[in-house]
Amino acid sequence: MTIYALTIFISAMLLFQVQLIEAKYILPWFGGTPTVWSTCMLFFQVMLTAGYAYSHGIVSKLSARRQSRIHLFLLSASIILLIFQMFLWGSPLLPDSGWKHTGSDMPIIRILGLLTVSVGLPFFILATTSTLLQAWFVRIFPNRSPYKLFALSNTGSLVGLLSYPFFVEPNLGLNLQAGIWFVIYVIFVLCCGFIAFTAGRISDTPLSASPPAEGNKPLDSVDPGRATLLQRILWLALTAGASIILLATTNQVGEEVAVIPFLWVLPLCIYLLSFILCFSSRYLYNRPLFVVLGILGIYMVGRTMFQMLAMIEGSGYSAPILQQITIYYVALFICCMLCHGELVRLRPHTRYLTQFYLSVSIGGALGGIFVGFIAPSFFNGLWELYIGYFICGAAVVAAILHDRRSWMNLPAWGWMLKVPAAAIVVLLAVGPYFLLVDRLPQTYRNITLSTADKIGLTQYLPMGDPEEKTIAINRNFYGILRVVEVIPEDIGYDTRYLYHGQTMHGFQLMGNDYFRRTITSYFTSQSGIARAINNHPRYRAYDSPNLQLRVGIVGLGAGTLAAYGREGDYYRIYEINPAMVEVAASEQGFFRFVPDSRAEVEVVLGDARISLEHEENQQFDILALDAFSGDAPPIHLLTREAFNIYMGHMREGGIIAVHITNRYINFKPLIWKIANEFGLERVHIGAWGEERHAYGTDWILLSKDKEIFQQRVFMEASVEPPGYEEIDSIRVWTDDYSNLYQLLW
Repeated sequence: MTIYALTIFISAMLLFQVQLIEAKYILPWFGGTPTVWSTCMLFFQVMLTAGYAYSHGIVSKLSARRQSRIHLFLLSASIILLIFQMFLWGSPLLPDSGWKHTGSDMPIIRILGLLTVSVGLPFFILATTSTLLQAWFVRIFPNRSPYKLFALSNTGSLVGLLSYPFFVEPNLGLNLQAGIWFVIYVIFVLCCGFIAFTAGRISDTPLSASPPAEGNKPLDSVDPGRATLLQRILWLALTAGASIILLATTNQVGEEVAVIPFLWVLPLCIYLLSFILCFSSRYLYNRPLFVVLGILGIYMVGRTMFQMLAMIEGSGYSAPILQQITIYYVALFICCMLCHGELVRLRPHTRYLTQFYLSVSIGGALGGIFVGFIAPSFFNGLWELYIGYFICGAAVVAAILHDRRSWMNLPAWGWMLKVPAAAIVVLLAVGPYFLLVDRLPQTYRNITLSTADKIGLTQYLPMGDPEEKTIAINRNFYGILRVVEVIPEDIGYDTRYLYHGQTMHGFQLMGNDYFRRTITSYFTSQSGIARAINNHPRYRAYDSPNLQLRVGIVGLGAGTLAAYGREGDYYRIYEINPAMVEVAASEQGFFRFVPDSRAEVEVVLGDARISLEHEENQQFDILALDAFSGDAPPIHLLTREAFNIYMGHMREGGIIAVHITNRYINFKPLIWKIANEFGLERVHIGAWGEERHAYGTDWILLSKDKEIFQQRVFMEASVEPPGYEEIDSIRVWTDDYSNLYQLLW
């Protein structure tokens, strides 16, 4: 028993640790978007399903001896593969830079291929362990329940997850993490190999012929026979619903907060905790209690979203980070308890153990495929979260109705509960159309408003500005872009805003030439970047021959900075999102800063760091890093290696301007530490949005020139530097180490 428990625990811990190590390693290669993590999760869910299918297949079809031989061969092959990768890449898990995304192919396909090559076989082996060892355990100990081993497996997964952000990530570099993981994996292979060798020597009595284990009868039926078709459908629906809510909640928080392993770990821990609680004891899931909590939880999610969407234009209101995370994650826990609690009630006899786990994994994979592939292809918003709530609600109601002993089937008052339950499910299906009315394309928005008006709901909708309309929505691998147009009646120009998720990335006045050239948002004349451009010696000496100002910009946004360009200047803009280029930099786009700029403007599509690595020295006078104001900052642009690249592209007297305005993350001590390491002069310029059409903004300017920031224009706007203790507590980020968690406000 001990060797089974230890092996299952270690395999589960390794299974989830490798997900975090690999996802964090490749995250910078694909723009730091939350979709990287959801794509990794899709891969791991599909591989988990493949592992469960393998376990079910060999247990039900092959003799014990053949099972043992096949599994021993795969264990040996995985070790050989990891050793080969160690010699090829210098690491048993982490691929070399040849796998970096260049922007010329589909990022999702490249991520899936990369993961298959680097961790596919070891992960597959780990995925088979829990179900396969439970099946072998039932052969040897037919009168003992294997479901506690499943709970132990999830406990191991929980330990692997929680140890990563609090111990592994803050203290170990990625290469060291991969090395330690490999050593523990070797120990796992030895333990699992011993069990496989032992299992090959036991009787070939089929698992399905094992006598019924006491206490392992299905909870809703005394018949331990084959599950009905309805039961199997419910297995799939319940696990798919929980999987969709898990991934969609992770995406939601990633879009609105930050893409860091700590915020990947929390929802996964909640998901696994629900498995542990439900499979450890049936008494920990109280159906009436969690049904009521589920209704309240989803209501709170809707209320939070309503507040976010109904905020007054320009008020700067946003729900606090802790409030958002708490509400989303509490709702996730309740929904997972509902789905997994009902799943336990529907579990079959142990003779169908591997079939049950295979169905559970297929449901999880279907949820991953829906969130990873289907939703981005068909929806322009994060609708999958609300669809997950609907599937969860419908599946739970169906499971309760399937249970003849449930309170919904009591003759005395069953219909009094069935009607409200059906109404709640319908509300979950149609509610998001009204809740997210401001994020619908204009045609659907008009239909929704018309319907709401007819049934008297208009006054309850988060309408925001009645003069505002969404004129374009685009969703792709890098997130959701919205272009919103405000047409006020009392002034002579329209205003267009560009949103990425909930973050506003610039706006433009759309009247005549005078209005269109007005510089707005984070880039007005009092901002740090404006002071850097307007007071650079080459800009001031503009009339002298051959003094072209060369400006590099990382992050296009609405293209506002291009408005500073003058005849003869050169602006080179790096943007990873092709949809952003189409919206803000093309002649057919919705913003005119780039097309109307007097300077020569060139837009480079692809990750800025990878592009700069492969370019000749660009001789920039100004390099503006404007990629960190959003809620999913690309951390690979703030490492020691990244700044080495930037410094190699700067002209003498050049200025690197880092935009650090962010609702949740304090980049200031990290930038200060980097400046110390590179011997750069620095100044923090704060502007409080006192100009017209301006937002409050923070920029840190860096330069080798020791005199440039002594000018009055910089000194008068300088903000106090961070304290010594604050700087000293930060470790400079590298490609091998980063810790965004410590920078959260």
